[in-house]
Amino acid sequence: MCLAFAAALILPAFAEAAAAPPRDVQFTMPLEFIGEWNQTLSDCGTGGNDSRLRVSANSVRFYESGGPIKAVVRRGAFEIMFITELSGEGQSWLAAHRLILSSDGTYVTAPSDAGSALVRYRCPSR
Repeated sequence: MCLAFAAALILPAFAEAAAAPPRDVQFTMPLEFIGEWNQTLSDCGTGGNDSRLRVSANSVRFYESGGPIKAVVRRGAFEIMFITELSGEGQSWLAAHRLILSSDGTYVTAPSDAGSALVRYRCPSR
């Protein structure tokens, strides 16, 4: 009977701890990644380039999709991985993205699993 009582007290604590996110998970985008990023600076603010990425504290917007940020994991001062719940063209899905910020903050690199990388430059504030 004592064992059953102890289990009743301890198991909910383990379940709650398992549900808590790791300490390095955030739910908003770090300030240095917020803004508009584009492969070509002349396309900033126009929506004319499919490389456009707009990042706010709580959401991201790509050329044809966008949605809320669900989690952000930081690795050092310049690298993040984030999960978004994107929607576009009648579909919705979860997507993971990795961004590496240049040391001077002027561009981000988005490596792909195939080994290539897309470089986007920080658009000037308007």
